[in-house]
Amino acid sequence: MYFDSIDKINPELLSRRYRKALNESSDLNVLKIRLTQYVYNDILLRNSLDDAELYEFYKNYCEKNNLRRDINRAVRKFREYCKLRLRK
Repeated sequence: MYFDSIDKINPELLSRRYRKALNESSDLNVLKIRLTQYVYNDILLRNSLDDAELYEFYKNYCEKNNLRRDINRAVRKFREYCKLRLRK
């Protein structure tokens, strides 16, 4: 779906944690930059957690959203993702 104006974006299309980017942005390019930064900051935050904290984070997320997921696999896959994405 493409939008030609930021005014036409329904806030319900965005995750609650990223909706503030819509209010902080003046145009679509600024919105894209803000959303990219918010997602990246979220990844950095989760990456800073140790495995036990990350397990609890995913466990709480799954319980809140009534999801059945292998939480140990989620932690492992996130760590693998970070090794590739966040090369130092």
